[in-house]
Amino acid sequence: HGKASRVMIVGGGDLSIADEALKHRGVKEVVLVDIDGRVVELCREHFAGINAKAFKDKRLKIEIADAFEYLGRAESKARFDLIVADRPDPVGPGRALFGETFYDRVKGAMKPGGFATFQTGVPFYQPWEITHALKELAGFFPQSGLYLTVVPTYIGGFMALSWAGNGRNAKLGTPAGIRRAREAFGSAKLKTDYYNPEVHAAAFALPEWIRRLQP
Repeated sequence: HGKASRVMIVGGGDLSIADEALKHRGVKEVVLVDIDGRVVELCREHFAGINAKAFKDKRLKIEIADAFEYLGRAESKARFDLIVADRPDPVGPGRALFGETFYDRVKGAMKPGGFATFQTGVPFYQPWEITHALKELAGFFPQSGLYLTVVPTYIGGFMALSWAGNGRNAKLGTPAGIRRAREAFGSAKLKTDYYNPEVHAAAFALPEWIRRLQP
């Protein structure tokens, strides 16, 4: 995004995503909405090594609520520059965080030029989830796509993440976008354990079998 000041996290009760977002000096507010307050409590107790700073940061606001309902509130309209959906699989209550109504609410909560990113399953085991999500995102946003990461605690290799933007100038994964990421990373002087500009570029390099999952 480059200038995100207000961030919403759907789920993410361990606060690891919030911790990363709060590293950026330009971020003024991070709103974390998790349906299970007990998860947040247990993570605060047992995962202090990754979230202690986030819990102490006054820019963080934790809402124990249904994120689907929260996105539909009037106070959420056009509020966020970036929405990160750390959603579960589309099973049980998690189903509400997939589908057209959810994506419509995400779009409504984004500021002009905003972005959203969504956990979209393990390609090896959930190929249908990628195809379905990308098809629906394309119906709501002028720009959308797919990128990859690796999560050691998940089986199946790659973890897929989809993204969507309500502007028309996103250059994610392009040489220009990668150059911009490299410049931003250099000026921000962030301490990271995983991310760097080269990893950023690699995330958008899709194997052929994953490319074929795109509608």
